[in-house]
Amino acid sequence: MYANYDFSVSSRRGESNWKKAFPSRCIQVLLVVLPLSLLLSVGVLAALGGLYASKSNQFESLKEQNKNLSAVLTGVKGCKSCTEGWVSHGGKCYFFSTVSLNWTQSRDQCVSMDGHLVIINSEEEQEFLYSSTMDTTHWIGLNDLETEGRWLWVDNTPLKKTDAQFWHVRTNGELSEPDN
Repeated sequence: MYANYDFSVSSRRGESNWKKAFPSRCIQVLLVVLPLSLLLSVGVLAALGGLYASKSNQFESLKEQNKNLSAVLTGVKGCKSCTEGWVSHGGKCYFFSTVSLNWTQSRDQCVSMDGHLVIINSEEEQEFLYSSTMDTTHWIGLNDLETEGRWLWVDNTPLKKTDAQFWHVRTNGELSEPDN
């Protein structure tokens, strides 16, 4: 029994020592665990900050590339995609027919293809058309069908309003075009 008594006293004594030691051991564990968790948190935050900075730099770089590409596309003429068989130039699509038709038939053919006879807006466009059709004759979208001598483009804009006058001069030096 004495052994039991010692055991129980020892047991109680150990129990009471454990109860006394518990707060200090908890504090010791917390003093080790808290700094480690703070270090881990700081490491995670640093990693996230680095990732954010990296992605932010990538985003700024992509914004700059987008700005540059937009400027290039704005400055590029003729980047319009045309249907097969059509030629792109200056932001417009041109179809050079090989079928011989009169002006009205040509106009109607263009409309059936979701287009219209060409309206020439600049000397540069005229030069492009001339170089594309040197050996052939093509109709343009200018006519005086309603009133002889009053020239209208197919969109009903008067020739005088567009001031497009890039006609060939006759051998005698007179500007007698447009003509029929």
